[in-house]
Amino acid sequence: MFAIEIGFPDSPSAPEMLFVKRHFLTIGSADKNHVVVEDLSESNAVVRLTRTIERKFRCEVTYPGKDPESAVYDGSAAITVGEVSFFLVALDIDLLPKESESPDKAGVRLIRSATGKLAPHFPALVVPQNPSIVVSFHEGQSVDIGRGRQAQLRLDTTDISALHARIGFENGMFWVEDLGSTNGTFVGSNQISGRVNVDPGAPIQLGSETVVFGVSSAEELKELGGSGATEIEQRPPTLQRSAFPALLSLSDVARPARVLMIPGNILKVGRDPSCDMWIGAPHISRVHCTIQLQDDGSVIVRDQSTNGTSVDGKILRKGDFLEANKEPKVLELGGGVTIALCFSVEDEQRFSAVGGSGEAFSRVAANQELPASQEVVNEPTVSSPIKPGSRTMLAVLGVTAIAVVGVIVLLVVPLIFN
Repeated sequence: MFAIEIGFPDSPSAPEMLFVKRHFLTIGSADKNHVVVEDLSESNAVVRLTRTIERKFRCEVTYPGKDPESAVYDGSAAITVGEVSFFLVALDIDLLPKESESPDKAGVRLIRSATGKLAPHFPALVVPQNPSIVVSFHEGQSVDIGRGRQAQLRLDTTDISALHARIGFENGMFWVEDLGSTNGTFVGSNQISGRVNVDPGAPIQLGSETVVFGVSSAEELKELGGSGATEIEQRPPTLQRSAFPALLSLSDVARPARVLMIPGNILKVGRDPSCDMWIGAPHISRVHCTIQLQDDGSVIVRDQSTNGTSVDGKILRKGDFLEANKEPKVLELGGGVTIALCFSVEDEQRFSAVGGSGEAFSRVAANQELPASQEVVNEPTVSSPIKPGSRTMLAVLGVTAIAVVGVIVLLVVPLIFN
């Protein structure tokens, strides 16, 4: 599944947002594509997206008469095709409304699910093709497969029913259940009825053409040739836009964990579900702060909260703002929730290396050499050790006081006893 933001050239309106309930889809100007964008007609380009393991996905862009440009991304990607810009986000399979579930209940459940669980990795289902589709899901969860909109894994094959089969994973074994399909579900050469256990890596045939495999480890995925099993491929520079500056959070209550900044757009961070980065914590204001990338590359952070935002040891109160001139910053929202403003890969790696600490970038600054003028100014604040044989004014006064007290004692004590 994908959330897709489409920006059109020279358009004064906001980009269009789409939610596509598919793990494989094409975007182009022709009606045969899953998503039709007429503005791609000038370049005649076709974008093909295929999910791989976890939140990784393959993005392939094809122009007429040219070799395809292909890359594998982790979670999200920002690309430009012709004059049209796309921001692509891969969504977990459990972030789907259930059948006949009311919108408000679905919204609450999906938010809790998104903030309470990490992205699923294994078990996963593999549908061999070029490239293979890989769908990760949580153990104990089941995946409905079919051709219809209700299916979680949609396959455009004529001999597959709208809801064809259901597959799950429990106690180290996959299980498969036929959902009353027209052309049947087969394990080995036997057509099944009811629920049947299946070993990892064993083929499950749907209808006469489609085969699905369940895998529970990276080794099993490699054996089947599933793409995206071990690494993210190098992304061609012709395919992607700049991935920075970006907001990054390692906090479990932040969704999404990474947001790309686009010049002119005002990003909202807060507890309101409509925010660009949602923070699911009670001490966070509905709109805690706003962040805007200027045309010159600087970033304006404006606090809108009740409890404030800490940056570089200073507290921004409601209405206060700061300007970050291409310098990485950590925004501390309280309760251990931090957000990094990153301008480069190095910034992102540095923030991740310290586990999202608010000290991520100040430590680097502390290790830099100070200019000579600052060294001179700071010198008197450092106490010098007392060397053997030397005296300070305090020592002189102390010795003098002791001597005076001693003389008084020698004169007064004999008089008392006499």
